Amino acid sequence: MKLWVVLLLAVLCSELQMGCCQGVKRKKDVEESRGRRVRVRQPAQTDRKGKSQSLLTRVLDKGRFQHLAQTTLLTPGRKMELRCKGSSIGWSYPTNLDTFSDSRLSIKQSDKYSQLTLTSPSAADTGSYSCWVIVCDGAECQRDQD
Repeated sequence: MKLWVVLLLAVLCSELQMGCCQGVKRKKDVEESRGRRVRVRQPAQTDRKGKSQSLLTRVLDKGRFQHLAQTTLLTPGRKMELRCKGSSIGWSYPTNLDTFSDSRLSIKQSDKYSQLTLTSPSAADTGSYSCWVIVCDGAECQRDQD
């Protein structure tokens, strides 16, 4: 009897993890939504303290963005644009891409976001790219630790 219950729970857990229990979208629903522009709104991510974290996004086309995962693969030679929300943003990137010696890298700051652009990326540009908020208190500015 106990073996049967354990086996049933194991099968149920594996089905839930694989997502087999989720309903399939009906063909009629798919056809009805064709041609309509759907706006997907992602919930804001928060850390344990409840403060919202900025989301790093990649610009695909004008008006099209992709939220980045921990690792992202790029096509060599194609321009890379990353955006980070905020009015005062700092960036970190691989050391071989110093803005003074490499004109392929540019950073532009607007009122609502900062954008890092790398033209013609190659395998040598592989590395960690990140952004953070810069907090200024009077004349002194520093990286936000939260």
